[in-house]
Amino acid sequence: MSDKSYCPLCQQANRCAMELGQPIEHCWCSRAEFPKALPADLSACLCPECAARLAKLEKLQLKQVT
Repeated sequence: MSDKSYCPLCQQANRCAMELGQPIEHCWCSRAEFPKALPADLSACLCPECAARLAKLEKLQLKQVT
């Protein structure tokens, strides 16, 4: 899926404020915790759920199975 309004990992709406025409300060990601290492092949913003899941996996030192 190449639509920038969908999370490239789960294909759910990523709720990106920038994609909705709003300033970055209104986006959920400006207040979110992200993992240090993000997948290299991201074609769009992650959704809040995937960002939180990846941050939690990193904190627990686990790897995501793809």
